[in-house]
Amino acid sequence: MATQSPPPPLSRTSPPSRETTVSPVPAESPTPAVRRVSPVRRLATLPLYAWRWVFTPLFPGGAAPYGCRYEPSCSHYAEEAIKTHGILRGSVMAAWRVLRCNPWSKGGHDPVRPR
Repeated sequence: MATQSPPPPLSRTSPPSRETTVSPVPAESPTPAVRRVSPVRRLATLPLYAWRWVFTPLFPGGAAPYGCRYEPSCSHYAEEAIKTHGILRGSVMAAWRVLRCNPWSKGGHDPVRPR
């Protein structure tokens, strides 16, 4: 009968240290910095939310019989423009977008230009 050797004793190691290592951050981070939107800009977008909650359910295909010509819709475009470019320039960009929405425009994908 062959005898088995006893298992090796459990080694007692010290618990992991609480020191954290910080990996070096590259100069150019792959993710863009998140910009906070000021409360004034948020307040300026409240009428857009009211528009979406009140009038959008009344016109399921959009305010025009053919539906929205642009993607994103004008209210989403205005919200993004105000948050990105500020109240004055964003409002002008949104007004220009609404003026371009007519039966003769081609429409299509029209995102807000980056800052």
